[in-house]
Amino acid sequence: MWLAAESPDGPCEGVPREFRWRGDVLPPYRLVVLDESYEEVARLDGIGAMTCAPSADFSALLATGGTFHWFVEGQRAGRRTRSPLQSLEIR
Repeated sequence: MWLAAESPDGPCEGVPREFRWRGDVLPPYRLVVLDESYEEVARLDGIGAMTCAPSADFSALLATGGTFHWFVEGQRAGRRTRSPLQSLEIR
């Protein structure tokens, strides 16, 4: 079982249009975003695909800029699997 956060990563100009990941873990997925101090600032549950467009509230949070870290979780065979952290910097 594996799961990998793909995009966004690294420096970004403005708020990303979507978050993408890949793997062999099944939905529903959970997207978790942490601030630069690794404190959770957003959680989106019940995602049915391997992409997620940020909601208006989520976009407003990201628009404050700075460094964020994120991961995604899914489930397979009754076991929850989490991707490694991905980092992005919004300028």
